[in-house]
Amino acid sequence: MVLVSQASPGNLPDYELTLRANELESSGPSGIDADGWQRFLCSRSFGKETENLCSTIAEFTRKIASSEINPIYLTAFTASRLIPLDKGDEKHSVRPIGVGEVLRRIVGKTIIQLLKFDVAQTTAPIQTCGGIKGGVEAAVHGLRSIWEESGTEAIILVDASNAFNCLNRKVGLQNTGILCPELYTYLCNTYSIPSDLYVTGGNGLKIKSNEGTTQGDTTAMAFYALSLMKMIRSTQDQVPNVKQVYYADDGAGGGDLDTVNRFWEALKSEGPKYGYLVNPSKTVLLVKPGFENAAKTKFTDINITVEGHQYLGSYIGTNEGKEKFVKKEVKRWSKDIEGLSSLAESEPHLAYSAYVYGTSKRWNYLLRTTPDITYLLQDIEKTIKSKFIPSLLGHQINDNYRTIFTLPVRHGGMALENPSQIADREYHNSSKMTEFLWRAIQDQRTSINIKQSINQPLIEIMKKKKDEDFKQAKFEVINKLTSDQSRYIALACEKGASSWLSALPLEQYGFALNKQEFVDAIALRYNFAIPGRSETCVCGEINTQDHSLICKKGGFVSIRHNTVRDATASLLEKVAYGVETEPHLLPVGNRTLPSGSNISDGARLDVAARGFWTPLDKAFFDIRVLHPGAMSNNNKSLEKMYSDHEKEKKRMYNSRVIQIEHGQFTPLVFSTTGGMAKECSCFLKKLSEKLSHKTNQKYSDTVNFVRRRIRIELLKTCLIAIRGHRGRFYQRPINVEELDLNLISDQH
Repeated sequence: MVLVSQASPGNLPDYELTLRANELESSGPSGIDADGWQRFLCSRSFGKETENLCSTIAEFTRKIASSEINPIYLTAFTASRLIPLDKGDEKHSVRPIGVGEVLRRIVGKTIIQLLKFDVAQTTAPIQTCGGIKGGVEAAVHGLRSIWEESGTEAIILVDASNAFNCLNRKVGLQNTGILCPELYTYLCNTYSIPSDLYVTGGNGLKIKSNEGTTQGDTTAMAFYALSLMKMIRSTQDQVPNVKQVYYADDGAGGGDLDTVNRFWEALKSEGPKYGYLVNPSKTVLLVKPGFENAAKTKFTDINITVEGHQYLGSYIGTNEGKEKFVKKEVKRWSKDIEGLSSLAESEPHLAYSAYVYGTSKRWNYLLRTTPDITYLLQDIEKTIKSKFIPSLLGHQINDNYRTIFTLPVRHGGMALENPSQIADREYHNSSKMTEFLWRAIQDQRTSINIKQSINQPLIEIMKKKKDEDFKQAKFEVINKLTSDQSRYIALACEKGASSWLSALPLEQYGFALNKQEFVDAIALRYNFAIPGRSETCVCGEINTQDHSLICKKGGFVSIRHNTVRDATASLLEKVAYGVETEPHLLPVGNRTLPSGSNISDGARLDVAARGFWTPLDKAFFDIRVLHPGAMSNNNKSLEKMYSDHEKEKKRMYNSRVIQIEHGQFTPLVFSTTGGMAKECSCFLKKLSEKLSHKTNQKYSDTVNFVRRRIRIELLKTCLIAIRGHRGRFYQRPINVEELDLNLISDQH
């Protein structure tokens, strides 16, 4: 995604490009995918060449968006890679699709980010795909409100054949030039002549794309929305009583049977002019009881139902039809969860991320757009609790921990929500947040104020209410737990403590955990028992989990400390200079320091760097990783626990660094559970701010990465300590007298 700050395509500034591989996928004819472009545009390996390439693309974007260019010179830019797409249709199961270059998507994304307000203002509220926030949900709510009106006898759900590929480019460009001239120049440059579609493995074989939009073109949705606006307005003029709504090519209209019939005939006659070819075999007429016979007389070429039908991933119709639809979806989703449960037997971290960031999102949209389905979602919850969670942890959990697991990770949970508990809340929130837009659809307004459609104060209120509900649920369940269990939940709620759990398991960044590591990490998070460990430590103490993290046998405490030290120094090297680890402090000499100060001549701190807090000055940092479960910390509040360790470090080194070194001293106190003391938190914020400024990345992204990096380093060293061998390796001694050193055979 490219970030741009100006407001005119003719005045696009030089910019910093940030590519996200999950947003820009696949590659065009060149074979350079999103990862390749990310490296070209964001890597520091190429030095100034990276900045020069970004500036060149910015200049190209300005020019292609604001001035006419001979399309012949843009053939490489507009070329696509032809691939077969399986649509699952019995008659036309394979459809040719052109995948454009990633560079084209970068440029198009820049322009659309800039002009999405203009597109939405022109197309909303009837066409909801023009970039307006919550458009698809508003389309569902709007059509359902039309269906529930007393004067509505039927609604028609129109299907268009291969809509995006059949769009009439010439007409579409003409309509765009009238409705949104700001976007017209770019579209004219990229769509005015047929683009080349290269056949994969065809040795240069290509075909021409004369109609439709390019697959993956980030301006395609806006182009399509603008192209159909004249058709939509024409049908409104011809049939003023019909109440219609579109999301891209998914059109719908409601009213009495005569009105809907005239609307259908108007679409059949007007649609082909724009490349909107209605498909009667997939078009559905939903009629209210008592009007079915009349509907069959008027509509002879489409499907008619009184039960209801799916619309934009939701369902409109009778409760019986809705129940069948939701049960079918629940069965499919439950099967998906069972598949993830099988995956979790070997890769629980991967399965968990796939569930949280993928599978669970599938039903979230249905909850937001379909009312009164709470009782239909019990099977999903049953599968989650009885199969998925045990496959992640290796054991069952009780109801208290199931409640905890439904909370977001920042509240000490695992974001494994119970869909039957949140269904009503999600539907209510969606309806309220999109109310301005869906009521405009219901009233068939010709235009709206886009700024009013986004009720940001209401959104903030709902977010706050949702967060308060989480806190209340956490408070109620914590009162049912023991004091030790409650303390671990509180530790998991510390800022940064759960960053490892919300990170994608990316091997290249060291964020992936294997099966044992993930299971042990969850056990440490909630103080669950960890099987397979000896009951007694080699030091003679009982080998509890707390003891494993504080026992100095095996050197694991030092490994933990040194790992955090090295990670801190590595991050400091990017924003400061003269970074060194374990710097020796100057001798105290005959100076008098406060009681408790470390005055030994061989004293060393962990990290030193110049120019961090103030220019040229040397800053010293000393790291301590405490364990909240240690006897010295167990009876203290979290605030006092961190404060005591900070004060101890300052008492030992602060005066010496200030008076002798004339530098600055900052104690960096972390906990094994991922929390940190106040001054350590300030240090990470300052470090992230400097990194953000130097790399031109968003501060929020940078601070999340820094916290995640430190947290995962801490976590892995704790996991090593839990399972690490603390004894000595003994080998049977070799009897030299029995050893035959004559390696040359005496046989001739």
